[in-house]
This record gives sequence, structure tokens and C-alpha cells, in this order.
Amino acid sequence: MEPLPAATRGAAPPRVRWVRNGEPVALADLADVRADDLAEVCAELCARGSRLSALTLLPARDGLPRALLAVLADDANARLGLV
Repeated sequence: MEPLPAATRGAAPPRVRWVRNGEPVALADLADVRADDLAEVCAELCARGSRLSALTLLPARDGLPRALLAVLADDANARLGLV
């Protein structure tokens, strides 16, 4: 994997919702992300030291298709990234 450009290091990628363990988050508060963007965001965060903690398929809701939810653990900062 190529290193991240200097301009993007240190800043959180867009579309990531950072929370603390146990903090409730409504699914409606999470950004819609295309599958290829999901992979890119996950790869960026892992390259920065986070780890993929969970990848799950959510149930269909309100007539919408099912969606993937990625949970990335940022142990150094004691937070979870939801994409």
C-alpha cells in the first residue's frame, strides 16, 4: 500500500463518525458511503494505525437496501470510527 499523501495525514477521512465505546448513535446520523469509498476509508484508517474491529451487514430498513457498517478501533485515542 502506498503511503498517504502528507496533506491527508493526521486529519480524519470524511464520512467517519468518531464515538466513544458505549455512546449511542442513530443510523440516520451516519453518512451514506459507496462500497468502494468504504474500502478506501477503511484502508486509510488502518494505514494510520486503526484496526478493523467489525464489518457487518445491517438489516434492511424503511424499504432501503441492506447496508454495510464498518467499525474501526483507534486504540491510541480510545475511540471507534463508524463508517
